[in-house]
Amino acid sequence: MNGKQESEKLLNSLLPIAHRMLSKYGEFYPYGGYVELGGQIRHVGVKDMTTEYPQSEHMIDTLEELFRKMAREHECRVTGIGAYQASWLQSKKRRHSSAA
Repeated sequence: MNGKQESEKLLNSLLPIAHRMLSKYGEFYPYGGYVELGGQIRHVGVKDMTTEYPQSEHMIDTLEELFRKMAREHECRVTGIGAYQASWLQSKKRRHSSAA
């Protein structure tokens, strides 16, 4: 499997989680996933033990740091992070949500 195919496989495993969380809760905290050297997909979440409502930016930073470390140590082939973004469209006065 090439890098593009592995990336698509990872994305296809991460997106249903985002859709499920948006449907159920209307938002979600950042989470990630990676493809191991053997091709197995693993999902990853992080938790800030100091607060009940952590900042998404800090969670993304933690995931990025973890994935960089794993890549340096040749422990993964592909990584990805799912994050929620909400914005208000001023002209329509309605909320627009997306998962990336």
